[in-house]
Amino acid sequence: MTLLDLNTPDIDKREVVRKVQSDLEHKMIPVTAQPTSPNEFDTKAWNQEEVNSYIVKPIETDCQ
Repeated sequence: MTLLDLNTPDIDKREVVRKVQSDLEHKMIPVTAQPTSPNEFDTKAWNQEEVNSYIVKPIETDCQ
C-alpha cells in the first residue's frame, strides 16, 4: 500500500499517483490518501481512479 500525505509541501500529489499507476510493476498497489481532516479530502477532486481510499490523520491506535 502507498500512503500519500496530502500536506507534503512542494510535491504534486497527483503526479505522484500518476507515476505509481503508470509503472506496470507498481500499478496494482493501492494508493491511500492521508488528509488531516475529512473536510480536506474532496472526494470530487480525488476520485476512485486516483486513490483507493483515505485515512484521516492522526491515526490513533491502541498499541503501547
